[in-house]
Amino acid sequence: MNMNFLKGNKISKKMSGLTEIQKLISQKSFELKETLESVVEDPSISSNTKANIIVNATALICGIVAVQPIPFADLFILSPIQVVMVTYLSKVLGLKTNDATVQEILAYLVGTLGFGVLSQQVILGLYKTIIPFAGAITTVPLVYMSTFGLGMACKTLINAKKNNITLSKEELKRIRQKEIENIKKEERDWSIESLKKQFEAFDRQEYKIYKGKLQNYDKCIDSSNNFTIDDIYNKKEELEKRLSRYENILTESKVIYTLCFMKTYEIIKIENIIGQLDRNELRLELKEQKATYKLQGLADIYIRYENQKYVIEDVQAYESKINNMIGIIGTKDEMCHLANKEIREEFIKSFDRAKISLCIASPWLNNYVVNQELIIKIENALKRGVNIKIRYGIEDSSYSSQKNNRSLNSDRIANNLINKFEKYGQRFKMKKVNSHYKVMICDELYYIEGSYNFLSFAGEYDENSNDHRDEGATYSTNRKMLLYLREKYFDF
Repeated sequence: MNMNFLKGNKISKKMSGLTEIQKLISQKSFELKETLESVVEDPSISSNTKANIIVNATALICGIVAVQPIPFADLFILSPIQVVMVTYLSKVLGLKTNDATVQEILAYLVGTLGFGVLSQQVILGLYKTIIPFAGAITTVPLVYMSTFGLGMACKTLINAKKNNITLSKEELKRIRQKEIENIKKEERDWSIESLKKQFEAFDRQEYKIYKGKLQNYDKCIDSSNNFTIDDIYNKKEELEKRLSRYENILTESKVIYTLCFMKTYEIIKIENIIGQLDRNELRLELKEQKATYKLQGLADIYIRYENQKYVIEDVQAYESKINNMIGIIGTKDEMCHLANKEIREEFIKSFDRAKISLCIASPWLNNYVVNQELIIKIENALKRGVNIKIRYGIEDSSYSSQKNNRSLNSDRIANNLINKFEKYGQRFKMKKVNSHYKVMICDELYYIEGSYNFLSFAGEYDENSNDHRDEGATYSTNRKMLLYLREKYFDF
């Protein structure tokens, strides 16, 4: 037998294993970077949450690759992937680093926690050699816990470095061990399918799609004025939907229009400020409940504090062409006509959009419109801290008995609502008046005014019905008029 051939065959298999390792390093590092990039960019996530996601995602990736049956592969694979973790942790926690300092941080951690990390890798490699398949499966929780503990120690170390605080090696070991012990107490599914699903959950598809749409608008809304009004309104709709996620922030329409003429990276910078305000991470010096935040090189952001929420009143871009372009669309106030179902749809959406107040004037109420679905929407808004005022009623004497019954039914529904929402105190108010006036005012964002009975007509037309009347309303974001209407009709 040719022993040289056998020896050569073993070397060939070993080299093949190393090639597989290199492929795995490249593939998994790329997957991790791609996922973490969107997490790091997303302004709606706090820095601390981002850091925890980075650690968890890295531990999951390391657990996934730990099952491959190449002995000692963990030792080769995990370190480069952990370099990715340190890089992104430094980025979100605000520590300036380069490749050398990242390697230095990781080397220090391994040196400090060191013997435990390296010896564990050797044990895992030996275990795979003896029982290749079963060994790989058993290594998953060990690799995950080891990486997670290392990551949380790294997070603490980076925060300390940023604030010029020195941590003892014993403290870092304690943090790592505490995290590992906490995981041991949990009941987890360590199957590869479960780990993959957990990792995929970190993929910020919603944010990627949103950012992609903004980047497409960058191409058509620019200083060349090569855009249509539809482009502006479509982008405005995307921005309104995105910014509505911030529960403690109200953004006025003129701000949205200004953002429409900004590039994606500029919008993200401003949204970062909005996100920090929403999470109370940004402290402002308020004078008479107002403040101006100067975003270096980009814009002045005018903010006021009202009813425990921040209102973004205006954004004045330093680049004059942005302010000039806003004038191209004619006005910062939007006004349009709504009809029939369109009115009802905007009315229903307002219960989800409102953050401070919702004011409704409608002569009548009926059970078909003020149904369980609407009552749930009212209560959800109240739970969020929204103040709701409803103005209803009209003089009975000039109406037939049928219409008189309609008024009596309105009273019954109103009393039921008052009793149901009594626990919310002054946040829910109803007032009976003598008026045929109809209007709905959502925060200081917009109002809808017209012939439509918001609480007694659903804007639906049965094809067999003789009721073919049209209803119309004006939708407007004119703040001056909005404040006038709110003061005139809802001062109770």
